[in-house]
Amino acid sequence: RDSSVTGVQTCALPIYGVFIVKPIVMAPAKSILGTKYQYEYSFSCGITAPVYEVSTISGLSQIIGYAKFKNSQYGDVFYRGQCSLHPALEPSIYRNITTQRSREKANSRLNKVRDMLLGDPQFIKFAKLEMSDPITTPVRLECLLQHYGGGTHYIDVVDNHWTALWFGQYKYIRHPKSPSIVRYERRSIDYCNIIRNATGYDFDSLYQYIILLAADTYKSVEYIDGISFNTDSIVNDLRISLPSTFLRPHSQHGIVIKRKSSDGNFDLDLANNIVCILKIRIDIVNEWLGEGELLSVKGLFPDPINDQGYKTLIDKSNLFAQENYHIPYYM
Repeated sequence: RDSSVTGVQTCALPIYGVFIVKPIVMAPAKSILGTKYQYEYSFSCGITAPVYEVSTISGLSQIIGYAKFKNSQYGDVFYRGQCSLHPALEPSIYRNITTQRSREKANSRLNKVRDMLLGDPQFIKFAKLEMSDPITTPVRLECLLQHYGGGTHYIDVVDNHWTALWFGQYKYIRHPKSPSIVRYERRSIDYCNIIRNATGYDFDSLYQYIILLAADTYKSVEYIDGISFNTDSIVNDLRISLPSTFLRPHSQHGIVIKRKSSDGNFDLDLANNIVCILKIRIDIVNEWLGEGELLSVKGLFPDPINDQGYKTLIDKSNLFAQENYHIPYYM
């Protein structure tokens, strides 16, 4: 395609060597001060990834930098903070859904919501979407829903340490009577509870995890305004592809990624792209993060008054609810 007409930028080859065809996983024997290899974590797809415990800020920066350096001719390495590890790294639309029929129903709900928004001229104008662009508009819209808590085929990642640490530190809690009302609760260690229940205590709950995920952005076929269409994935930097009237992605340094698949219902597990898992004790992370407002629920999840994009989605929540599709409201 002619980039002078479409605005598409093609990615140049790396300066040194040629592209590597798959991510380079961290070696178990790697010695980095402030980190220590623990074990191999096995995902349900059969892929394994090394888990390193991190105890210092310097160790955190260095092991992340090493993972980036080793994958410098494959693509970018992003971070995903989690309170615990899961058997797969599938998108939220398929969470706890395993059958073909149930996944088709989930896809149908998403398509109806997407069509509803595409049919709203005011929303299209507000979101700076181009109806004449069949390539990026559906991607931008689905990624927008993803970052505001709607179930989609994408997974949230970031490109800075502190936001990833925050999401591993805060537990996501749904209101017991309303699935659309949620909150984040900061985790801490209850030492008295550990002493009382030492024999049966779940010591994994003392940790958070940061998944280092490599994306094949250096094999990009097209790059259009923040969206990288790669050989095996689609990566969307929402700080570039969405206006800042949708404030949350800009506050969180939001990026989303989707694995390309010939089967829209399955084979979206990104476990194949994991190069390392970092395990960090939550009391250490609490010291690192501190109490600043920038890294608070208020700072990372701006309210609908300040986040006008969020307000427009909340205003349409009744329409979404008719399709059993929810945009969470954060308390």
